[in-house]
Amino acid sequence: MQLTVTRPLISVSCGLACGLALSLVGFSGCSSGTTDKPETAARDSAAEPADDQEEAPAKPKKSGTGRKSGKGGDGAHIGEIPKDVWPDVWLKQPLSVLAESGAAAGANPAPAAMPDAGQPSAAAPSTPTTVEKPAESAKAGAIDWKSLINGEVLADETKSLKNKLTAQLQDKGRYDSTYKQLRVDAAVMAVMAAIAPDVPDSPSWKTNAKFVRDTASTVAAESKNNGPQFYKKAKDAYDKLESLLSGSKPPDVADAAEHVNFSEIADRRYLMLRMERIKNWMKSDINAESIFKKEAAKVTQEASVLAVLARVITTPDYDSHDADDYKNFAHTISQSALGIVTAAKDNDFKAYTGLLDTYDKACLKCHDIYKN
Repeated sequence: MQLTVTRPLISVSCGLACGLALSLVGFSGCSSGTTDKPETAARDSAAEPADDQEEAPAKPKKSGTGRKSGKGGDGAHIGEIPKDVWPDVWLKQPLSVLAESGAAAGANPAPAAMPDAGQPSAAAPSTPTTVEKPAESAKAGAIDWKSLINGEVLADETKSLKNKLTAQLQDKGRYDSTYKQLRVDAAVMAVMAAIAPDVPDSPSWKTNAKFVRDTASTVAAESKNNGPQFYKKAKDAYDKLESLLSGSKPPDVADAAEHVNFSEIADRRYLMLRMERIKNWMKSDINAESIFKKEAAKVTQEASVLAVLARVITTPDYDSHDADDYKNFAHTISQSALGIVTAAKDNDFKAYTGLLDTYDKACLKCHDIYKN
């Protein structure tokens, strides 16, 4: 009888135990099901911290919480997200984490543009750390020319050019043997006349500057080749130029615009030949400290002309005038030239040689890209 009573009690106890076990299993299953999905989202969201960091400046509307969660830290984590910030990441945006991270991955933003090869490094020696924006206007008055050359140097340069042109056009034989140098000198004269009105204490012929500019340009343009027909046209133009430089205006000189593009009055090839001539002269002739100090005035004149020409060739409508690397090369040359002016004033031969090297390298790199 006692055995009969005990058996039902055992059955009841077993039933209760089984029910409790099943309840615990069911509760555990539900718990694991609720944590699986957020942990997967956390891994997906944390998989792209670099992309989020790159996009942050361009997309400020994104929540900063998501980016913070991707960073490592001490303490417990769910996936790669710290427990203490997990509710903010997941509960406030339960499904957008996956959507947003997927969209960011699909956007695939373009990488930041690398500096052009021609752009001077901020750490490079003898290279200006601050590059001013080159003037966009083609007009002579758009650039502060007096910061590149003073009136005394401009007057000395134009006087030297006049003497050269006089000798080169003395007769046909002299012209035939020097016309290639003649057109370079005439083109530089045109540039000097174009900027003369904007430089204080310029030559006495400043009132005729626009006529000097156009007439000198004609001398260069007519010196196409050797031979009597080319000599006559170049000589006729020079005779007018000589009168203008003396302060008188011949009656047959055509009217001239106040401002024109440099590209209309000076072939860039001729200006670059003068720039190369300056570099070669400095490298071959001014190669010792004693000579540098003795020729300080001439170095100052040549470097000032170089500073001007390096700016002129970046004005419209010369080829590549708006290319960033081309403008940076030219600006490096102009700044190096101004540095040489300062070095000549201070008798600093070491600075001079370093700046000349900077100019030489910029010139070579520029021609390596643009060829001519």
